[in-house]
Amino acid sequence: MKWRFLFLLLIVFFEMTGLYSQDFSTYKKVEGLNSNVVYQVKQDSKGYLWVCTDKGVSRYDGNHFKLFTIDDGLTDNDIFQIKEDSKGRLWFLTFCGKPCIYDHGKILNASNTDWLKFIQPLKLACNFLEDKPNSIWYSTLDTVYHIVQEKVVQKIAPPQHNIIKQYISRVFMYQDSIYLIYNMGLYNTVSHKTMYFDSNKTIFESNVSTVIYNNYLYYLSKNCLYSYSLKTHENKKLFSTPSTEVSFTLL
Repeated sequence: MKWRFLFLLLIVFFEMTGLYSQDFSTYKKVEGLNSNVVYQVKQDSKGYLWVCTDKGVSRYDGNHFKLFTIDDGLTDNDIFQIKEDSKGRLWFLTFCGKPCIYDHGKILNASNTDWLKFIQPLKLACNFLEDKPNSIWYSTLDTVYHIVQEKVVQKIAPPQHNIIKQYISRVFMYQDSIYLIYNMGLYNTVSHKTMYFDSNKTIFESNVSTVIYNNYLYYLSKNCLYSYSLKTHENKKLFSTPSTEVSFTLL
């Protein structure tokens, strides 16, 4: 099992180093796509390929691209990710944070779907989790919305802090509980308990890579990789890369 652990660390490490260095290569626009900026390519359960860009989302059927933008019902043209739920609906994670959903040929948004009117975040969408059928956790940097049977039943914001601006970076499931990861620790939505990182191991960036593996949470902060035990709550620094002059500012 040791090789699997080392492989995991390598993946996270290269994710981290990718934050600080970019290989700027030149690519030609694919015929039919509307942008050279591609955030994600996803295949849905029906076999269609979806391409997320900064100018909308395109669906490829094997022959042609069909473009969807705000003119077609998207809440934002900046689409970072697509998540598919158990009903086959596609959730578009947008820069503005407001959700829009492709539901069997129709794009749902707050103007045509009543329950989406209760999701009004101020920051970008960052995560999506369906813990069981008809129970969805839709996360933006400032709020997590728990949606059950197409009704918003809970809104959770990160705890306030007088020094660090708090952001939610991920929602995950562990031993039948839903946890939120934010800058200073974890929040258990079932027990309503907060588990804090050590004061010198907090997350400084608003959007970081995290991995849950074998009862541990691995996360990045600045140029360091940390582990946090979900059982013992022990917080360790595993290793770091050489410091760089790149800095991050939380808006």
